Amino acid sequence: MLILGSTRQWLHDYPNLGAHPLGVQKRDARTLSPDAQEALRKRAVATVLGGMKQYEVAQAFGVSAYIVSQWMKRFRADGEHALDAPIHRGRGPTPC
Repeated sequence: MLILGSTRQWLHDYPNLGAHPLGVQKRDARTLSPDAQEALRKRAVATVLGGMKQYEVAQAFGVSAYIVSQWMKRFRADGEHALDAPIHRGRGPTPC
């Protein structure tokens, strides 16, 4: 299921993302682990599906409105799996 809990809980767990009433600096979402980035994408899409406007979701999660619209586009085209963290296989073994 796409909805993984409340947005309020997410913002509590990741206080450096999005607008914070105490003026905490935003953290670049690219510095998060791939699993945390995946959770961010899924949570943001679930919040849009829950009725919040894309630009409001972008502000709340500390990302651009453009990327939220891209996540929604990918979700509508390919479903929840389009939001999964990419698999980075890296360089293959060197032959001896």
